[in-house]
Amino acid sequence: MIKKFVVIIVTTSLLACGGTTDENPSSSSSSSSSSSSSSSSSGSTTAPVDTSPFAYKKVSGTSIEAPENSCDNLLASPESILTRNQVKYAIHDIFAPVVIPNLDELIKELPVTGRDSTLSDIFISGMLNISDAVADHVADQVAELNLNCTGNTANKNRDCAAAFVEKYVSRAIGKKVSQEEKEEMLAELFDPESSFEDGLKQLVRGTLLKGDFIYVSEEGVAGDNGIIVLSNYDKARKLANILWSSVPDDALINAVEQGELDSEAGFKAQVERMLADEKFTRSLDEFHLDWIHLHHKEGSVASGLIEQSLLINAAFRNGETLPDLFLTPRAFVNKELAEVYGVQKSQGDDVFEEVNISDRPGILTRISLLVGTSQGQTSPTRRGEIISSSMLCDVVEDAPPEVQDLFPTLPAANGRSTRQVVEETIVGGTCFACHRLMDPLGFALEHFDPEGRYRETEPGNIAIDVVVGESTVGPIDGASGLAQAVADSPKIYSCYAGKWFEYAFLRDQTENSCIANTLSERFEATGGDLIALIHDLVNSPAMHYRKVK
Repeated sequence: MIKKFVVIIVTTSLLACGGTTDENPSSSSSSSSSSSSSSSSSGSTTAPVDTSPFAYKKVSGTSIEAPENSCDNLLASPESILTRNQVKYAIHDIFAPVVIPNLDELIKELPVTGRDSTLSDIFISGMLNISDAVADHVADQVAELNLNCTGNTANKNRDCAAAFVEKYVSRAIGKKVSQEEKEEMLAELFDPESSFEDGLKQLVRGTLLKGDFIYVSEEGVAGDNGIIVLSNYDKARKLANILWSSVPDDALINAVEQGELDSEAGFKAQVERMLADEKFTRSLDEFHLDWIHLHHKEGSVASGLIEQSLLINAAFRNGETLPDLFLTPRAFVNKELAEVYGVQKSQGDDVFEEVNISDRPGILTRISLLVGTSQGQTSPTRRGEIISSSMLCDVVEDAPPEVQDLFPTLPAANGRSTRQVVEETIVGGTCFACHRLMDPLGFALEHFDPEGRYRETEPGNIAIDVVVGESTVGPIDGASGLAQAVADSPKIYSCYAGKWFEYAFLRDQTENSCIANTLSERFEATGGDLIALIHDLVNSPAMHYRKVK
């Protein structure tokens, strides 16, 4: 593997948590929305947010001073390896307009798990195969690269290779390749005696196996008091990873080169540009697949996952709140989902069309969650566990190994409802403490069968009871009552914001509790403004600084 090329620059960025600086008190869009009184979806008015900046001042030279009462428990995010989908998106973006027709199949060789910091044998083997296949496609479509060089001489071939490094390798590592680095790459990877296509394949392979491509790291410049200022290259790579699940594009790399990320206005402009780009949908999908624990369900609920992506994307694009996501009547249906939801659609069978289904509010009643938690029969426990652990952050212990696969072998109903069977199975047992957190939430969704269709009774004409007298969110009456109770729970703000913090910075929120808590408080004060949360996330100290390890 080629060594990592590192370019370290000194940054004077003074961006703060919340988007303000000591030198420039103007607020970012997220700060202004946070600092004003705002109304939640239920119409209540929240108190103004404390916009005191968590700004770090450059005192002299490399000395960085943390302000009083700042979130100074800055921990470095571990070097993370690109996930399966991030590899796919990055390859697509790097080599555009070259088409890699079998990219979806190629990435299946990589582990499906989320972000990691350890290179596994499976990952290495997968990347070797992916780099070989991508190299072949790029060489076959060399004309699409627009390298503006022709001829068969060694010099011309080398000039073309140099042009490839300048444009495409720069995209892969998120920064301009210096002349020295370019010469080193060409010497190590490009054989002028071979055909240009063969030499290009070696360059592509080497690019996709570079540590600077595979890892998202935090280099930065160390001050003399234990605080490291991340370089603008670090920030650009982190921004692209968090907001696009990919690598920086040419515009972001150029912004770094021009010093635009040194200023609050320049940084904000790039963030807003990236949020407006369609590529932001990728990170929304990645985060919410983790949020609802559906990464492993991609094949079995394909239509439901497309709808989930459209539903969540619409909420972010329309300036909606987290409670809106639980209460919205909006749905997106193709022919298959229209039949499940019992609604009419006017466009083609495969077209996803927006409709209203007021009797099935929000994300809790959508196919992705209902079908993704069912295995031939409904599972109140699985449905409740997603809500309890992912959306409310209640502590639910892992089930003992001997009962993890219990539900496919539950006792036969014999005239009893699924709810009755579950309740009788766990009553008085050691599992009750956790099940009392999960099961009541899942019982409220029992009117939806394993395919997500509404039903009045279970097979055998068994009555369904969806009224819950006691749960972690209070009394519940069916799916609508559950959606309202969850939307009204203050726990959703800290839970959701904390999970975004963990997704972005690969740290448990308790390790950076000050920053995570500040994000949560600001998020709740805005009534759960989704896009303001992302602005606050990338303007937090964790995005711009870290402590010396």
